[in-house]
Amino acid sequence: MAARRSGPFKLDNPWAWIGWLSAAGLLTVGLILGFVVLGREQQNAPPLGIWTAICRGLGISADISPAGEPQPPLRTPTRWAARR
Repeated sequence: MAARRSGPFKLDNPWAWIGWLSAAGLLTVGLILGFVVLGREQQNAPPLGIWTAICRGLGISADISPAGEPQPPLRTPTRWAARR
């Protein structure tokens, strides 16, 4: 108990509160920027909704469209002529 009455481990030390509140604030700002603000933007498409952006940022996609037919593999044209 004597250690808590003096030094940096006092219960009423304001720097401990400042440190924890600063860390919580930075974490909150980072989460909002990462999941909401940056997650909404898409390349060549309109912005997503907030909930969709958060889910996509977590790796959850709401792919509710029906599956398409299986497509044959693409054939890549080449410049090499096959000899028979």
